[in-house]
Amino acid sequence: MNYEQTYEHPPHSNAADDNLDLRSILQQQALQMAELQRRLAEMSTPAFTLPPTPALHDKPPKEKLPILDKYAGDLALYVAWKSKANAKLDIDGRAIGSLSNQAWYIHSRLDGDALTKFQPWMSNCQDNQRTPELVFRQLDALFLDPTLQAQALDWLNRTRQKDTPLAIYLPEFDCKLLEAGGQNWDDVVKINMLHKNLSYQLYDRSVGRPKPSTYSEYCADLRLLDNDLSQLRVLQNRRGSRRTNTYALNHSAAPSAPEPEPMDWVPHVSAGRPRIPNVSGKDAADRIARGVCIRCDKPGHIARQCPNAIVPSRPSPRVSAAAPSPADKQEQGKEELSP
Repeated sequence: MNYEQTYEHPPHSNAADDNLDLRSILQQQALQMAELQRRLAEMSTPAFTLPPTPALHDKPPKEKLPILDKYAGDLALYVAWKSKANAKLDIDGRAIGSLSNQAWYIHSRLDGDALTKFQPWMSNCQDNQRTPELVFRQLDALFLDPTLQAQALDWLNRTRQKDTPLAIYLPEFDCKLLEAGGQNWDDVVKINMLHKNLSYQLYDRSVGRPKPSTYSEYCADLRLLDNDLSQLRVLQNRRGSRRTNTYALNHSAAPSAPEPEPMDWVPHVSAGRPRIPNVSGKDAADRIARGVCIRCDKPGHIARQCPNAIVPSRPSPRVSAAAPSPADKQEQGKEELSP
């Protein structure tokens, strides 16, 4: 069989149809790629949600700090109360409201003598003057002690620690330092001022020690040094009490000295007693044993009360010839002149 006769050649394809098919395939692939890219973008990028639009009438925020304490006019408490009032307005100012509302809030926290003195200014000021700044300015004029800083400086210069514990003295020193405006002083000034006020023990132990460069570090170093001194004193007290207990134990455990054996009592004349004339020591001892007088050997009295005692004669006082008085002289003259 002839190969050429059996093989059938394929019909010739049209070039235009082939191009059309290829173009449609490319378009489908492009659509598929676009779809894949869209899906990938949705998977990698989170969905963006718009924040809710705030309402026109939102509620004001709640107050975070408690209600401010009332101030009654004590000059010693004004600075502390003013600090609390400033903190209240800084943190809860939006919750309180406008500047005028804040001024009225400060006014509502006054009581007693403070309210009596401040009320005329609050009643007569204009609306634009009711601000916290002007309110505190007026309160400072009424209740801020003008001598507070001078008193604090005087305290810092003359008050020494002495026997006051450091845990009590140091907070008071810091308080007076702030009242004197010392928060802006150099650390060297504050360190030297505290150093010269220390007790003798702390001052002596701190000599030669390197001083820290900041005031806070110096205070921390002083607390450590004071703690070491306290532990040393406790140890010394324990050793002292231990020695005392040992001494008492040794003396209590020591055997007591044996009591002397009883001896026969032999009466004798004391060496300090004067001897009786013509009475020997043996006779005096015998008379004492019999309970009679040593001097006369009779009962009923003692030698001191003996009626036979010889009383030494006392020398009679010499009578000096008295000089004649002027009256005697006149009498003698009269006798001589008489016939």
